[in-house]
Amino acid sequence: MIERFHAKLANLTAVLIIALASTLGNSAQGAAALKPEEKATVAQVSAYLNGIRSFQARFIQVSQNGGIAEGRIYIQRPGRMRIEYKPPVPLLIVSTGKILILYDRKLDQVTHLPLSASPASFLLADKIRFSGRIRVIGVKRLNGRIYVSVAEKGRPDKGSLHLMFVTNPLKLREWIVIDAQRRRTKVVLIDIREGVKLDPKLFLFERTGKGGGGDYR
Repeated sequence: MIERFHAKLANLTAVLIIALASTLGNSAQGAAALKPEEKATVAQVSAYLNGIRSFQARFIQVSQNGGIAEGRIYIQRPGRMRIEYKPPVPLLIVSTGKILILYDRKLDQVTHLPLSASPASFLLADKIRFSGRIRVIGVKRLNGRIYVSVAEKGRPDKGSLHLMFVTNPLKLREWIVIDAQRRRTKVVLIDIREGVKLDPKLFLFERTGKGGGGDYR
């Protein structure tokens, strides 16, 4: 049961956590392969991401087989994040600053992970610094949009991430994850609000299932 639960969480949350956390990890090897104008585009997008201290949006997640999940995401850097899936998906993900909590409301089952051990720690850092683990494999500008593709250096078989930003003003609007099995999952962000004042209670966790209550800070 625990193994199936972990696998379920991994499949459903990888698109939002791992994909976001891997955004634009521009390694030295990847940067060397880019043209000067492409390097400038990556630098522009990196500066944009680092400039976001708080963020909220609705999202629509579409899988290759047509399955759709919806929800809301909230981020307060450093360290805090909340991802609420809309029913019937019973998942809630909360980062309280040091701990990442994955909660299945239906099973009333909680999994705790150190934030430092999660890919989300990259996205939630006080200053987003990207190591050489991720390589930028494609950059282009087209019709007022910026497209950036990344993959893990030396492991293209593990999949890739394809991000789309709109310009004027620059905003991340959607991404597509292609996993190791070549399955595509698309996430579209809606009603994006940056620099908003978020309620600190969003980043506290309370159990709402059949098992009772509890807070984690």
